[in-house]
Amino acid sequence: SAIALLQANARFRSLASVSAGSCLTYAVAVVVLVDGGQDLRLLAVLTTMRYALVTVGGFCAGARHIRIRRPLLPEPAERRDFIGYASRMQLSGFTVFLNGEIDALVIAALLPVRYVGIFAAGYQAATALRSLPLYAFPPILTRMTHVYAAGGLAGAVREFHVLQSRWLPAVLTYGAVTTTAVGPAVVVWLGPDLALSGAVAAVLLAGYAVQVAFTGMRTCFVRAIGRPGLETRYSWCSTVVNLALTVPLTLLFGVIGVVVATSIGIVAGSLYLVVLCRRLARLRDRRLPRRWVPATASAILTAGVGELLVLRLGWHGALPLLLAGLPVLAGLGIAWSLMARALTEAPHTPEREPVKEEA
Repeated sequence: SAIALLQANARFRSLASVSAGSCLTYAVAVVVLVDGGQDLRLLAVLTTMRYALVTVGGFCAGARHIRIRRPLLPEPAERRDFIGYASRMQLSGFTVFLNGEIDALVIAALLPVRYVGIFAAGYQAATALRSLPLYAFPPILTRMTHVYAAGGLAGAVREFHVLQSRWLPAVLTYGAVTTTAVGPAVVVWLGPDLALSGAVAAVLLAGYAVQVAFTGMRTCFVRAIGRPGLETRYSWCSTVVNLALTVPLTLLFGVIGVVVATSIGIVAGSLYLVVLCRRLARLRDRRLPRRWVPATASAILTAGVGELLVLRLGWHGALPLLLAGLPVLAGLGIAWSLMARALTEAPHTPEREPVKEEA
């Protein structure tokens, strides 16, 4: 609630201060108070205090936006709207849990148990890289919600086309570069014995890149206009396809088959959301910038060669992993310098009359 309060009122500096302060306090407390990693009860207490600090700090930072009036409980109509919206969001979130945990259960049931650890390491690496673009969602969602409140569906559609024209090429380039680099980076992190985890991460990240690129702005759009059910439908489409393919592909290809099924499900669901949003409001994607192909190819080449050079050093662990991130940053910097003008200029697409929203 505290985080949502700050996001809704575009208090992102306050939100960053509260989040960073709680993380820093938690880290210092763990280093000072936890002795040798044995005191799990104390660690649980410190974790609880961390989230309590976020809650209290968030409400203090957003105190001027809080008004407490009678009646304290919302009216029945408002409760129904809230429950309907929130329940669909919960169902969408539950599919993320299913897609990750069901895969681990299938691996444990059909393959030697050590493959669960191999999958977990690759899954962690892929989801960590996937999460970086998602940190842009809160300010984008807040902006789009305010635009919809002021300009209705037509205003939200115009805002989507402006944001998507920049989001799509940037995220596709990011996904291509990180997919190329994540395999060697996992080997640098964990050693050659877990090279298969790098392949798992690369296959997963390829699907995630398509998902984030094509559904990111659409997800913000349907949430902003009060249609989260579309996100729920696409999420469950991904899950159903994943569940249908997981067992046969696991039997054929082992742990790689598991993540191939997940990536296919993610891509299928993403394309389904594209179709749903086109029917709802004629949302379309612009053509990629003219320099996107050479920019992305240069970034992939830079990141790939750099990762191989880091890999040849033979270093493994957390610090060498930071070194492995430098070629990725260099590749993305090259791509940005080549596409900067195309990504920052306003789109010149003709406006389309949006389809009227269904009741």
